[in-house]
Amino acid sequence: MDKMNWGKAKFEISCLKGEIINGLQRGENLTEIHRNLTQQGKLRAARSTFILHAKKIQDVYELSPSSPNAVEQIKKPVQQHSQPSSLGKKFTHNPIPKNVWDED
Repeated sequence: MDKMNWGKAKFEISCLKGEIINGLQRGENLTEIHRNLTQQGKLRAARSTFILHAKKIQDVYELSPSSPNAVEQIKKPVQQHSQPSSLGKKFTHNPIPKNVWDED
């Protein structure tokens, strides 16, 4: 097997994310998923590289072949955005700027 560039392997694996998730939902482990995708001709990355990147997908979606309700429960990643401290305060535009050098 020819050595694949790591960037290409990562891209190839991320494109197969849906099939990886489906395999995990069916209770397959990452080695079985790699073997199936390789036999189908959809994956050329080495098993070690595949497992490295697929574990990240597995962790994000909190799936594992040993979890009893893996098929029913898919927890998608929750992105938390920090809210600025000025949230809720209305901005008022003053077209005439106050001169900081002038005294009130």
